Amino acid sequence: MNRTKTRRIRAKKKVQAIKRERVERDRDDREKSARAVARQTAVDPFGRFWRDWVESRRHLDALLADLPRNKKTAWAPRIQAFLRIPTSLAAEVGIGVAPGEPWKLSKEALLNWTTAGQVFRALEANPQVARNLALDTTVDPEIVAGSQIVGGREDFPPEMIEAWEKDWGSKATDRLAEALSRQPGVALRVRLKESREAIRKELEARKDSFSKLSPVGIRFEGYKAVMAAPSFERGAFEIQDEGSQLLALAVLAPELVIPMLAKEPGEETPDFAGELPAKGFPPMTVIDACAGAGGKTLALADLMGGRGRVFAYDIFSSKIAALKRRIGKAQMTNAKAIQLVPGEESEQLKDFAGKADAVLVDAPCSGWGVLRRNPDAKWKENFAEIAKLPELQSRLLDLYSGLVRPGGRLVYSLCTFRKEESEGVVKRFQAAHPEFKPVGGGYLGPAQTDGFFLQIWEKRA
Repeated sequence: MNRTKTRRIRAKKKVQAIKRERVERDRDDREKSARAVARQTAVDPFGRFWRDWVESRRHLDALLADLPRNKKTAWAPRIQAFLRIPTSLAAEVGIGVAPGEPWKLSKEALLNWTTAGQVFRALEANPQVARNLALDTTVDPEIVAGSQIVGGREDFPPEMIEAWEKDWGSKATDRLAEALSRQPGVALRVRLKESREAIRKELEARKDSFSKLSPVGIRFEGYKAVMAAPSFERGAFEIQDEGSQLLALAVLAPELVIPMLAKEPGEETPDFAGELPAKGFPPMTVIDACAGAGGKTLALADLMGGRGRVFAYDIFSSKIAALKRRIGKAQMTNAKAIQLVPGEESEQLKDFAGKADAVLVDAPCSGWGVLRRNPDAKWKENFAEIAKLPELQSRLLDLYSGLVRPGGRLVYSLCTFRKEESEGVVKRFQAAHPEFKPVGGGYLGPAQTDGFFLQIWEKRA
C-alpha cells in the first residue's frame, strides 16, 4: 500500500516537474520573441510597423497616429503611397512584383513579404514619388509631373476586379481602377454664415478653387494644410468630401442633387446648377442613422441655418463622444448625438415612430467608393464578411423607415458601388415597403468625388 502511494506521489511530482519545465520553456520563448521584436524595432522600424498593420484591424490613420511626430511626418506619405498602388509604384522605383502579389498572400506570408520593405526603402530614396501620391504640394511641379503614376487592374485584388466586372463590365472596371488609384484631393465645406471668398483668401487658394459640385465647397487638387488656419479653429469650415456634402444636401432638397446622379459609377458628375436659400432650408426634424464621425450631421444642421433638429445615432461610444466634441466646437445647438445599444434600437427609437421629416441611413458597407482615401482596405478585404452586409443594410432600412412620417423622406446611402449592397438592397426594400415611393437615385464618383450610391423615397401620405 505504501509502495503504491509512493509511486503515485513520484508520478505526481514528475507531472508537476514537466509542467514547470513547459511553463519555463514558454516563458523563455516569449522573452526571446520580445527580444527579437525589440531588435527589429531598433534595426528595422518599418518591419515593426508593417507587422502591426498586418496583424491589426485598426485603420492605417490610427496606426500612423501612434508614431512620433517626426517619424509620422516622414513616413505617412510613403506608407500611404505604397498601399495605394504597390504594383505601379514598384515599377516606378525599379522593383518587380511577382504575379499574384500581394493580394493572394496569406496573413503569414504578408507578414514576411520582403517586397514591402524593398518598396518602402526605394520610396525613402525617391521621396518625390511618395510625396506626389500623398498630395504634397511642396514638391517642385516639374518633379511631380515627371512622377505621375497611373494605376490599373493589377493594383487591386483579383476578387475585387472580378466583382467590378460582373457588376459593371470591362470598360467601367478600367475606369474605376484608374480613378481609385489616383490622389483624392482635399475638399472643405464652408458654413452658410461664412464667406467662401474670405476663406479662400485666408487659405491663399486660387480663384478657381470654388467647388463646381457643391455650393458650399472649396476644393484643392493637391495637399493643403488647413487645420492650422484661424478660420478652422473657430469652426468656419469642415474638411469634407464634395460627395458627402451633396449627400447631406440630398436629404433636405433632393431635387437639387438627383439631376447630378449617374446610372453607373465612374461617369462624370455635372456641375451643381441650383441655388441655396440665403438663410438655409426650412427647419425639419432629421434622423441621421449610423452617424459615425458626424460630418453629414454637422452639414445637415448647418444647411438648415442652425434651425430644425438633427438627431445623430450610432452604436459606438467613441464616435458619439467625438461627434459631441465637434458639435460643441461648431456650436450647432440644433444637433444632438445619441448612442444606441445594440439590440435595443427599437425601444430607444420608439418615440420618433412616424414623426421624422427626413431619415438618412448612411449604412455600413464595403467602402469600395473611398479606396483612394483608405488604400489599406484593399489589402485585407474580407469577402466573406462583405457578403453579410446586404442583410445588415436591409435590417437598418427596415428599422429606420418606421420613423418617417407620411409625406416624409427616406434616404439610403453607401460609400460603395457594389450592386448587391446598392441596387440589390433597394429592390428588396421596395418589394417589402410599397408605402415608399421612389423619387430618384444613382451614383456619384469615384473620380471627381468619393464614390457614393444614393436612393431617395417619399412615404405616401
